[in-house]
Amino acid sequence: PGVITKYDLRELVINEGSKAYFHAQVDEDNAKRFFAPYKSITALLANMILAVKPDEKYPLALATTIIEMAHSLKYYAKHLPALTDFPHETDQVKLDDFLLQLLYNSLKIKP
Repeated sequence: PGVITKYDLRELVINEGSKAYFHAQVDEDNAKRFFAPYKSITALLANMILAVKPDEKYPLALATTIIEMAHSLKYYAKHLPALTDFPHETDQVKLDDFLLQLLYNSLKIKP
């Protein structure tokens, strides 16, 4: 009680994260740089993608997709398991494998 753990924060991001930017004032919040950390990690992943495949046409879109999918699939596994191949929220290894497979296939590279 009164202590927020890493697990609590992770659950908060998974369950409430999209509400941070799917709302009417998103442009105002963006102008105030509220999304700078999210943009920073997305840019970091996009740069990693470009390091592996310099001619990738959509590195930011791919990075955003991977990050968002990591959150949404975890949420679906917990609340709407029929929407995923990961029927248990504890299937983190399977989810990680899927996201890596998606990334590798999108980039047409082998692990």
